[in-house]
Amino acid sequence: MAHAALLQPNWQTKKFIICHLLALLLIGLWAWPVFHQLAIEFDTYLFKLLNGSLAKSSVWASFWAIASTRFFDLLVAIILLLFLIKPDWLYEASLVRQAFFALAAIMLLEVVIRIIFTKVISSMGWQHASPSIALDDVYRLSDHVATIKDKLEIKDSSSRSFPGDHASILLIWAMFLSCFARKFNQYFIIWLIAIIFMMPRLVAGAHWASDDYIGGVLLALLALAWGVYTPFAAKISGWFVNKTSIIFSQLQKIPLINKFAIVRLPSDL
Repeated sequence: MAHAALLQPNWQTKKFIICHLLALLLIGLWAWPVFHQLAIEFDTYLFKLLNGSLAKSSVWASFWAIASTRFFDLLVAIILLLFLIKPDWLYEASLVRQAFFALAAIMLLEVVIRIIFTKVISSMGWQHASPSIALDDVYRLSDHVATIKDKLEIKDSSSRSFPGDHASILLIWAMFLSCFARKFNQYFIIWLIAIIFMMPRLVAGAHWASDDYIGGVLLALLALAWGVYTPFAAKISGWFVNKTSIIFSQLQKIPLINKFAIVRLPSDL
């Protein structure tokens, strides 16, 4: 079987421009007072609906408290990684290593974009605190689930919650994998995972919904544009695949580890 490159090192101008136009549309809507007010009202309603459910059951509150910890974030990262390196699902097994390095490069690019974007919105006065700080009558998980808080850090508040950085990572992952999806069930699984794992921050009150569907989506679109629709991710992933070949050749000698497609040689797949 011939193994094609995962990404081509070319500019895809049309898709690049579309991503930027969508990003401009989102920030334009956010800056428009009418839409901004509607977004605030919707965000407040959704937060009270989600967060208000926590007081009904201590088990329910404990579940979301655990889901809002850094430890749970690590579990989510592992799940995202497993889907990323799953062979012959979205791309053939020989391309898994390229996919891993490509997404890692895009994630790093997103960090740079987020730093710049955060400075811009702060200068524009668009930054705000999370609903758990801004609103009254909030069910703060860190106040009610002390046993979990004492052992694990609960992420349920932020003095600067826009944009949703946690959501932007999930959205970049989903958008990147969607570039290679061809079947409905693939798209469904990818976006179901992204949406489900975005929920803890919304329920706990660490972010408003618009931090995600405006800020998070905007960051993801820009990272996708500059990562996938330029030569950036293709060249970076190709460089890392070549430079790390010695490391992976050593990993191939370790039992169990050498079963993963990301470790095996293309000729063995």
